Amino acid sequence: IGCCKDLWSDSNYLKKKCDKSVSVRQFSEENLDFLNKNYQFKIMPFHSMVDLIFNHDPSQTERYYFRSTGENPRKEVSLIEKFSEHLASDFHIPKELNEIEKKIFSSVMRMSSTKVRVWTHYDVMDNILCQVTGEKEVILWPPS
Repeated sequence: IGCCKDLWSDSNYLKKKCDKSVSVRQFSEENLDFLNKNYQFKIMPFHSMVDLIFNHDPSQTERYYFRSTGENPRKEVSLIEKFSEHLASDFHIPKELNEIEKKIFSSVMRMSSTKVRVWTHYDVMDNILCQVTGEKEVILWPPS
């Protein structure tokens, strides 16, 4: 998946690769709740968000979850190359999936504090999940 596997575990490296302000969900429970909106959106520089996530103490109640969006979130999908050309150049879809690369609808970068659960959801579009650093538990159900 490219050099991101080696480079993105270094918060100082990440902080230098994007100078945008980002919208981050801030919350104090382990489970993000889409229906009850148990989070607040905070706008902050990307480098500040990286600090909050990388330096998160699991005993702290405040947690953070970032999902990249398009420049106009209601009209544009997220594409990592538009979010940050520098970060996009670090990541490559595995060569076994080259045919899929021609059909990409969006590419979403996500980052979160430890021990964050995102609500159960259904993705309409096909997905490729590439876990670059850290851990993630994924539960899949059959379409039926």
